[in-house]
Amino acid sequence: MIYRHGFFFLNSDLQITYDISGNELRIVGDAYTLLLVLCQKRKVEMEELKELLGFKKDYKGGKMNADIEAVNHAIGKEVVIIEQIEGEFEEKTIVSLRGDIVTE
Repeated sequence: MIYRHGFFFLNSDLQITYDISGNELRIVGDAYTLLLVLCQKRKVEMEELKELLGFKKDYKGGKMNADIEAVNHAIGKEVVIIEQIEGEFEEKTIVSLRGDIVTE
């Protein structure tokens, strides 16, 4: 499947991400998986993201920020952001994708 965004497109069959000019971007590993999940869901809670990435321990701080920075740096725009949602009982961390996604 191909996910098109205003700044990139991701081919999940080939596991490759391209910029809007068609140049391949170096987004691999957990950073690629993070971007794929966000293309599919647009927003994901931290607990679900940890499960999808296979993390048993806490996926906050350095590792999460490094994956987000890898995606944003490769694309050249801040497309992946972290939101803190304060709930009635606890604060939830949401990772989301800015902009619209069109699937093909």
